[in-house]
Amino acid sequence: MVCAYNQLTVLNVSNNRNLYQLDCSCNHLNVLNVAGNTLLTELYCYGNSLTTIDVSSNTSLTGLFCSYNSITALDVSKNTSLTVLDCSDNNLTALDLSKNTALVGLDCSDNNLTALDLSKNTALVGLDCSDNSLTALDVSRNYSLVKLYCNYNEITNLDVSNNMVLTMLSCSNNPLGVLNLTRNQLLKELRCSGNSLTTLDLSSNTALTVLCCNNNDLTTLNLSSNTNLTELYCYNNNLSTLNLTSNKALEVLSCANNQLTELNLSSNTALRRLECSSNNFTALDISSNTNLEWLYCKYLRITDLDLSNNTSLVRLDCSYTDITALGLSNNPSLEYADCSNLTLTGNLDIKQSGRGDFPYQVSMRDYVGNGFNRITSLTAYTGNGTKISSQFSPSEGIASFASSPNYIVYDYPTGYTGQAPSSEVARTISVKLSVPSNEPTDLPKVVPQIQDPADHASFGFVPGTEPDTQPDSYFDIDPTLPDTEPQTENPSDELPQILGGHSGGCDSGVGVSSVCALLGISERCTRSGRQEAMTSMMRS
Repeated sequence: MVCAYNQLTVLNVSNNRNLYQLDCSCNHLNVLNVAGNTLLTELYCYGNSLTTIDVSSNTSLTGLFCSYNSITALDVSKNTSLTVLDCSDNNLTALDLSKNTALVGLDCSDNNLTALDLSKNTALVGLDCSDNSLTALDVSRNYSLVKLYCNYNEITNLDVSNNMVLTMLSCSNNPLGVLNLTRNQLLKELRCSGNSLTTLDLSSNTALTVLCCNNNDLTTLNLSSNTNLTELYCYNNNLSTLNLTSNKALEVLSCANNQLTELNLSSNTALRRLECSSNNFTALDISSNTNLEWLYCKYLRITDLDLSNNTSLVRLDCSYTDITALGLSNNPSLEYADCSNLTLTGNLDIKQSGRGDFPYQVSMRDYVGNGFNRITSLTAYTGNGTKISSQFSPSEGIASFASSPNYIVYDYPTGYTGQAPSSEVARTISVKLSVPSNEPTDLPKVVPQIQDPADHASFGFVPGTEPDTQPDSYFDIDPTLPDTEPQTENPSDELPQILGGHSGGCDSGVGVSSVCALLGISERCTRSGRQEAMTSMMRS
């Protein structure tokens, strides 16, 4: 029986004795009576307003999905056949699972649990207990555990030495000071962000593909054994060196806000996204990274940036650096560039840059009082080289290029604000800059400390705000690296997410909101997603 996505407030099916499956999810139920349904094996009642639910008569129940309610107590002691339980996003303060020895998948995240006894649940494969108030988590008897999410708790010690088939561990945002992974040789994804780790030994984890260790106190990070690594997020640490010569499969790297004095990327030819802002190196060579699509290198002391080999570049932020000249004529795929607050003394040549179906966006605002980029003239051209008339206001930082009846407006730093032009209007822009002769060329730059991105790690920028008052930003993880744009860490940021999450971004892991996510199913509050999750879990 399916009655999901309605306006039901009360549902009594106790007289339907032959009912074996019920989906009443995403209604407004505050009463649900299934007392007479002794044959019921699957119950989907998530996304309602239930404060209690009595399943004591449903002894044949194998799958219970009651997430996104307001349930304060849940008795599943009679449901000894239960294999999958999703009770996330409720108000549970306790959960007794001692009778549920067949349990394979458990999601009890987003509750108020202070303790969780899993000693009897030895068949457990997937566990998410994130966003609770747990101070300890004993998984020593859960030998079959493959995926473990315990983010956003108060766990001070996590022993996973007996979980030798573990492939996914997400323990971000706990007060962990030590994490021993020497026996977890099958581990593929590790997310331990937002802890108090000073060391991290990954020499035994040769299968590792995704590593999130950002927002810790790491001073060293040895990745020589992790040759399968494709994504690395180690920003907001105290790293002075980072050797990536063995990590030739690396596609995503975020190492911003460390103490790096150099960054050798010559071996990382697969690199697609790079965020290395706020470090101490004065040179950045990306000539070997021909697959690079995103580059964020702001707040660096680099004076030169050669992008001639990076023909796949789509997004660029090199603001607040010491670059004095910049050429983008070899970057035909470029969609957005922030080159604001530089001390440009020559030309910024972006002719032939930008895709032809929409105007190229460039941010070059002269922030009041900073004295950078005193722009005196701008010139725009169409694709065939025809000059477009323009008007520019240095005081407002706005340039207007007109070609009736369409027009382009660049409002720095928020980018394109005008009407999309026709093919006759500028596909490519050539901007000429000059700095008044009385302006100093060694203007000081404030390099702020990147604030903790908390649970919304991202890759982006903060348009329309003063960069020195906003945190830097990063890109989220997505193992498939889709072509959609990334999520930002701050609600005021411009770029959208590339990854939704249970608690968001790198700090929380893949983003688990249900048993569905434990199995890699991203659908949320959908019957098909939950059914697929349960079916997959039971098959495993």
